[in-house]
Amino acid sequence: MQFFDAMFLAHHSPTSLAAAGTSGCISWTLSCFLLGLVSYTAVLTSNYVGARMEKKVGKAIWQGIYLSIFAGILTFLLSFFSHSFFIKCGHNADLAEKEGIYLQILLIAGVFNFAQSAISGFFSGRKDNARLMIATLSGHGANILGDYVLIFGKLGFPAMGVAGAAVATVSSTALSFAIMASMFLSRRNRNEYATWRGRGFDWEMMKHLVRFGAPNGLLRVMDAMLFSIFLVITGRIGEVALASTTAVWRLNALSLLPVIGIANGVGAFIGQSHGRKDHKATLDYIWKGATLSAIWMISVAATFVLVPSFYLNMFFEPGEAHYAELMKTSTRLLYFVSLYCMVDSFNVSLCSGLQTVGDTKWTSMILSLFAIVTCSVLLIAGKCNFGLNAIWTIITIYIMAMPPFWVLRLRNGKWKNIVVAK
Repeated sequence: MQFFDAMFLAHHSPTSLAAAGTSGCISWTLSCFLLGLVSYTAVLTSNYVGARMEKKVGKAIWQGIYLSIFAGILTFLLSFFSHSFFIKCGHNADLAEKEGIYLQILLIAGVFNFAQSAISGFFSGRKDNARLMIATLSGHGANILGDYVLIFGKLGFPAMGVAGAAVATVSSTALSFAIMASMFLSRRNRNEYATWRGRGFDWEMMKHLVRFGAPNGLLRVMDAMLFSIFLVITGRIGEVALASTTAVWRLNALSLLPVIGIANGVGAFIGQSHGRKDHKATLDYIWKGATLSAIWMISVAATFVLVPSFYLNMFFEPGEAHYAELMKTSTRLLYFVSLYCMVDSFNVSLCSGLQTVGDTKWTSMILSLFAIVTCSVLLIAGKCNFGLNAIWTIITIYIMAMPPFWVLRLRNGKWKNIVVAK
């Protein structure tokens, strides 16, 4: 949804695009620990189904929903600090104001994002991706319409700019959650998975979810913190650097979505095979998912190099201020993305596979170490006023250095002794 926000805001103003990029990343940083925690319901679901313990599925999802409500209260409270944060980061007044508006709205309505992540695990963990797709695409369609209407002031609505983009995103997320909830509570699911009888608070199930989900959340927060620092430092270089980085970062995220989708889809097979202790099948699914993801990313990387203008013209129009500079800078940054995105598909696939079999503590530890070292280097680079190419080189090295660690962990087999379904 934030990709479409960025695409529409690019035609509103470069400042609006830059604002949505930075504040969207900060929103993710503040939310991702709890998102990683509640989204682990998908892993619990797949493992319970594989272990033939279907009646525990509804209870696991409800604990995720209760955690989502708590998370929504936290982000609501954090929203009151949105505007002052960007001023303290050294961004100019106009950019900081737009960043604060976008971030505040996302945080105020964050509960819908958490709840959607928790309940979507019921569908992805059971390989019921068709219904999940219907709910998700309904939200995305509403978001596209909402962006057009609210950003530019169409159909009698006032032109709201970045505020309109944020309102469209949170409203569309709420719609997706409502559709998922109605399907989750269907008569068949109530009978087979106890989706209504399991609604009570269960302390033991909650502890089980937190035990495995918290390291998963930590992994996400370290990754998000790194890229938030990356964007904040880029914002200090200038608006052209930040607008170019935002556009390219959205394209990078969009190219990774199918890889994440493959990881989630294959994750249901991985979790179910791990739940029934079929470790050979588990490894087979992990490597097949990684191979499919690599094929996709190699294809996308080639188009980034060969036809960069095809993608960048979604964000920048000839004749707008700094158009030539934006295109030149963004094209250069796409070369960085094309270099590391092929490797990043293995980061997503292999790390996701390890998390699905419950190896969340080890994966979060490795990624945290990499993130801390890279954050330190980025802060030094920002202090020394390094240029945009140097900042992107640091990120590229960070991404390309991790896959060997995931491969070694899969080969040593310690994950086979982890029991998720109990």
